[in-house]
Amino acid sequence: MLFTQRLTQDMKAAMKAGDKERLGVIRFLLSAIKNAEIDKGAELADEEAQKIVAKQIKQINDAIEQFKAGGRDDLVQAEAAKVEILKEYLPKQLSDQELEAVVDQVLAEMGEVKNPGQVIGLVMKQVAGRADGARVARLVKQRVSKL
Repeated sequence: MLFTQRLTQDMKAAMKAGDKERLGVIRFLLSAIKNAEIDKGAELADEEAQKIVAKQIKQINDAIEQFKAGGRDDLVQAEAAKVEILKEYLPKQLSDQELEAVVDQVLAEMGEVKNPGQVIGLVMKQVAGRADGARVARLVKQRVSKL
């Protein structure tokens, strides 16, 4: 089943259940995907649509940090609920051990590392949406500093 088809089915289910929060998040996500398709001029592949989900999660997490700084706990809770709904549409995230194994493999293949950014890029290609970029960068920097 295509990613957008799944979203459409979930939207219908949320309508029937009267789940306004889930319905709003799914509609927003479908809108963001549609806008990206218009910009691209073609239908998005599932991986591209999942990148949009990850981007939305990152933006909401940034907003949560701002709300925390401003003492708006009511908004923090509302936005955190949106993130939990969006996470359902991402592929299963790698555990710390699995991510460490990928990083160690890339480092072993590269040999001498002069630029951690190259390692981060290679790891991100391999994990393809199954790990957050900040998490990958933090782990790569830790591993490189030990070399």
